[in-house]
Amino acid sequence: MKKGTEPQAIKDKINVANVVNVMTNSGVFEEGSGALPKTMKYNLGVSEIFKEGEYYFVTDVKKIIPEGVKSLEECKGKIVNDYQQNLEQGWVDDLKKEFTVKVNTDVFDKIKKQLK
Repeated sequence: MKKGTEPQAIKDKINVANVVNVMTNSGVFEEGSGALPKTMKYNLGVSEIFKEGEYYFVTDVKKIIPEGVKSLEECKGKIVNDYQQNLEQGWVDDLKKEFTVKVNTDVFDKIKKQLK
């Protein structure tokens, strides 16, 4: 990538015999996006290879867009998702207040032993 090779060309060379060794993702991503590694440093250019969990990552940051006000279209998906999570959490909290869960530990332990 540092020599200018496109990610698709790298994928075509390394992913052989129907085995996926390399995956790529491109687009405009917000800091903290799930598509980006959590330990990623936001510097322009191609990063060094770094490991996060079981995977290795290389990023090529082409442009850093400064913070600013977003249009409704740009943030509508996140707003809907946050609202759904808020409704779901309220529903779960209401259920916890209304109903009591009792676990029969003897039966639970017996089933755990059977599953092993």
